[in-house]
Amino acid sequence: MDQSVFDTSEVCYQQGVRHAVFSPGSRNAALSISFNRNTKINTRVILDERSAGFIALGIAQETKRPVVLCCTSGSALLNYGPAIAEAYYQRIPLVVLSADRPPEWIDQWDGQTIRQQNPFAQHILSFQQVAVDRSHPDAEWEYRRKISQSVLLASGKSGPVHVNIPFREPFYPKQTDSWSFSTISPLKYLHETTHPELPIDLLSEWTVKEKKIIVLGQGQLTENDRLLLSRLSLEKGIPIINEVTGNGHAISNVIHHQDLFLLNATNWDELSPDLVVTIGLSTISKNLKMLLRQGDFRHWHVSEANELPGDTFQKLSVSIGSSTMAFLNAMIELPEQKTGYQELWKKHQRKAEIALEGLAITKYSEFGCFRRVLQDIPDEVILHLSNSMPVRYANLLGATKPNQLVYCNRGTSGIDGSNSTAVGQAFSTERLVVLLTGDLSFLYDRNAFLHEYDLSNLRVIVFNNFGGGIFDLIRGPRQLETSEREKHFITPHHKDLKNSAADAGMLYYKANDEVTLELALNDFFERSDLPKLLEIQTVHKTNVEVYNQIKKSIQK
Repeated sequence: MDQSVFDTSEVCYQQGVRHAVFSPGSRNAALSISFNRNTKINTRVILDERSAGFIALGIAQETKRPVVLCCTSGSALLNYGPAIAEAYYQRIPLVVLSADRPPEWIDQWDGQTIRQQNPFAQHILSFQQVAVDRSHPDAEWEYRRKISQSVLLASGKSGPVHVNIPFREPFYPKQTDSWSFSTISPLKYLHETTHPELPIDLLSEWTVKEKKIIVLGQGQLTENDRLLLSRLSLEKGIPIINEVTGNGHAISNVIHHQDLFLLNATNWDELSPDLVVTIGLSTISKNLKMLLRQGDFRHWHVSEANELPGDTFQKLSVSIGSSTMAFLNAMIELPEQKTGYQELWKKHQRKAEIALEGLAITKYSEFGCFRRVLQDIPDEVILHLSNSMPVRYANLLGATKPNQLVYCNRGTSGIDGSNSTAVGQAFSTERLVVLLTGDLSFLYDRNAFLHEYDLSNLRVIVFNNFGGGIFDLIRGPRQLETSEREKHFITPHHKDLKNSAADAGMLYYKANDEVTLELALNDFFERSDLPKLLEIQTVHKTNVEVYNQIKKSIQK
């Protein structure tokens, strides 16, 4: 028995559950206790699981609310199958909570132990598996989140969902244990919302919150979106935080050096918001994530997609199904008093800009080359960033130009298809497409160029440190012994890319110091009949030294 499991009934109640049907058993004892002690939910116990499933369906059918259906482990769960299938085709909201044996006991000839992973896959809206060990705070958050989102999905899309919950013994609380429900905030999902339908409580919440920020994650913005965000920044004093893949570079007063100035955790308290609105998908900045995960605030996410977003800050309160433009128009109409909160963000932004301008990088390094390249890339290009260091450098520098359109494969953050994605973009536009990538990402995906199609509008810049090296720039691997780190985390090679460029039919440029880099950049972005590849060679040890120097200088 743990607090997160005891809170299960309260989480369900806050998401709209008023009825539960239980099939008796021992493995689901903790869930039975939770619902039995929650007097706000009418819980019934029905012996036969097949009958229990249809009884729950009938309650949901009549009340138009999600109903919890809970059983012990083993074949008990399978007997819910007919009712689940019926609920799926009738669009009736059932929330199936199944107790399970710990994963190590599956297929070990133990009693009441079967494979309970998604057994109703063809007739279920969602299946969620939770961790057997819920002692870590992240595991507690995951448990509550999966229960909450499952109930919300069953209600919103009207259909059955299934959450499988493994339990280790003991199942029952001690007689001396004292349990009380936690304070649970419901997760809301507002479908296809337009301004007139925004609830009064949200409009009021926006108005009274004094420390609001808007975070632009990965995605594209329309010109109207950018204009409205600029108005919110200028007229209402709302800090707009742009990740490099958020494409908000042209927004007035936009904050884009957050990854730099949030390195210094001493400013986190004054910058912590009380309301965060996110637009777009994933967030790159680890420092921004760390600031927000430790904060206490409300989190709204705005998206037209008919789905619940990821809860990367562990605070998701409301998912608003709306176009960005409709939501921003609604917020602009609300009364707003400037509080000085934006000035705090702007102050740290200016300090980061001054620190960057004053950086005396005395050694030729990857960071210095990356900064120089970003300065030279023309406006109006499509900029594709590979994963690992290129996208991190770009987000750290925040130096993309107003009309550049930035892409990066941050859905999975893999290195496996950056070349190919950039090639696909080059096939589909007359604009210049520029790919900034590392040596391993480039070498991994060389087959992207094995064709005879025109790529004359493609420019590839490879930062070759001869083996990757990101793991020397992050804390965990840095703490390993050098020999172990180099063996398991770095992929050393001694290849330059001249032959790869020739194989791909590319004009080849090479830089290995400041002079050759300047010469290469002279005409690299000029139009030509062939694609071009610029290989920038650096020394990994120097790159690490310079990167650490930069972080120290920013944190002063």
